[in-house]
Amino acid sequence: MSNRRSADSRLVDNRLPFKTSHWFSEDAPDPKASRAFSSEESAKTEATREEREGWSKEKPRKPDRNLYCDIAIVGAGFAGLSAALEIKCRNPKLDVSIFEAQHAGFGASGRNAGWLMGLPPLLWLLEDTENEKRWEEIRFVSRNIESNLRELKTFLKEQGYSPDQIWQPSRHHLVARNALEEATIRWAAPRFAKAGYPTEQISAARTGDIVSYPARSAIAYEIDTIHPFHLVRSLKAICERNAINIYEDAAIQSVKSGHTQVELKTSAGYMVRAAKLILATNAYTDRIERNFPIPEAKPKHTYMLATNPLDDATLDRISRSRAPFGDPALSFYIGRLHGRSLLFNGVDRDSAVREEDDRHVRSFMKLERALFKRFPFLDSTSIGSAWAGAYLQTGTEAPIVGTVPGHPNVILSIGYGGGSGVGTALMSGKLTADLATEDRMDSDAERMRTLFASGMRWPIGGFLRAGLSILKGMISGSI
Repeated sequence: MSNRRSADSRLVDNRLPFKTSHWFSEDAPDPKASRAFSSEESAKTEATREEREGWSKEKPRKPDRNLYCDIAIVGAGFAGLSAALEIKCRNPKLDVSIFEAQHAGFGASGRNAGWLMGLPPLLWLLEDTENEKRWEEIRFVSRNIESNLRELKTFLKEQGYSPDQIWQPSRHHLVARNALEEATIRWAAPRFAKAGYPTEQISAARTGDIVSYPARSAIAYEIDTIHPFHLVRSLKAICERNAINIYEDAAIQSVKSGHTQVELKTSAGYMVRAAKLILATNAYTDRIERNFPIPEAKPKHTYMLATNPLDDATLDRISRSRAPFGDPALSFYIGRLHGRSLLFNGVDRDSAVREEDDRHVRSFMKLERALFKRFPFLDSTSIGSAWAGAYLQTGTEAPIVGTVPGHPNVILSIGYGGGSGVGTALMSGKLTADLATEDRMDSDAERMRTLFASGMRWPIGGFLRAGLSILKGMISGSI
């Protein structure tokens, strides 16, 4: 008990090693080569009316004058960067500029735990298994996200990056510690399979290779683990090499949508005019004054810990297979070994996206207790990093993607949360490019946008069905 008390006291006294993100301390790899999409097509075109009126197209590192661009993107996370790249790939002549209040990847894109999968919003798995039409739609979304991730990995390699430095294929193990959790993973397994993610059932005898704490069974399915900030930095470098302007430390205070263009006001008082705006600000959207509404969504925080480097014996005690793991507790705790450290996260809570939320002591205390409960031999292990990330989540965890009704020059690309948010955010480019360029409508993107919008309802019936099915399975020992 003395060790546990000292751990709680360390947290209460704010001596835990808080960081903006565990990942920011590691530099991103430099590309060996990086090609522009088309240098000839990216050449400067004849002066526009805006330029003749004094709205400059010459871009400083930070806006120090009024600017004009064809497409302004606010937010330099996965959603904003992928949108910029896809737009520039489709039409290299367009002047695309990204405005970021802090630095690229400052938000959830650089402050998550590094899980990457192609599943659709996880709450969609609550759908009735007899509703084949809905499950075909779920598989359609999952296939498109997976396909985009494969294309992105190939794209990074073509740009001179080693994908192995950014992400690794892996298998996630969902471990059941008790009868309720075992019934939960038995309920989840066929739904993962229907969504296009087949699972392997793992017996109690084999779970000892996955985790050292007692378990009744587990299921395994394919995922990727990533270094999120390396991925952000790589995408940023590719953007810059393809004449996409990225302004960091350039907060946007207000946005005003007009009939033919959008006006943005920076924190320094300068104005930016753009023909189109993509708002990719996720949890930070409400910090910008706007003359248009957005659908309802709540900002949330998730919390993460990383131990200091561990020796081989301790790593083996955590997981002999060194594979990612988690358990379906109410807070859904998950862990992975990165380098020689254990990364452990969970404890999602509503937030106001303040610094106090980044350092919410009670949440870190809860997370640390959950870590020590599963691995008591780590009770005296020092924590190397404690960090949190804010994200925006809708009622059914589907993102908000599309033009704002009555404001056709404003495109929203926000609300990437719900456990599969990283994979979906990296889809932002394909979801928004046709709207921004007004090119031929992308039928797959339009269908996904429609499904995301129609899926934004609270699945009360799904929760009831899931609860009754899990309870029945717990009592009978099967689903």
